Amino acid sequence: MSTIFIGDIHGCARELEQLLDEVSYRASGDRLLLTGDAFSRGRFPLRVWEIIRDTGAEMVLGNHDDRLLRQLGQILRDEEPELTNVDQRHTLDWLSPVADPLFEWLNERPLLIDEDDFLLVHAGINPEEGLQGTSRTEFLTIRTWPPAKATPRWCSAC
Repeated sequence: MSTIFIGDIHGCARELEQLLDEVSYRASGDRLLLTGDAFSRGRFPLRVWEIIRDTGAEMVLGNHDDRLLRQLGQILRDEEPELTNVDQRHTLDWLSPVADPLFEWLNERPLLIDEDDFLLVHAGINPEEGLQGTSRTEFLTIRTWPPAKATPRWCSAC
């Protein structure tokens, strides 16, 4: 049994499928752990959701997932979702048909998975306060210390 960690898929389903093939992922025997930011920005967020469901992947919540969770909640309450980028409309259009189960699943994602062999978080841990003193925002967004606003980087080819 292998444990496979994959970070920031960002809606890039084809690349995810290629990566799973490359590492010879076996749903029957391997454990798949995702570092969050699974759906936003890429062209195939619905396919990413299907892969996650089919594989039983585990995931910690990422900052993009946190925003998507809020937006899906707005949709489920028949409110217009707050969008900060044009790509968010694409993501929501594709994921709206599965808003209920995806909202529930995202809402259950932890900020960390802490096991004997590893600790998985999306962004980071406050180096001064340690694991117990790290805030939700820091788990989702910390990139540097002291904190600085990060320049977004992502795969434009997805």
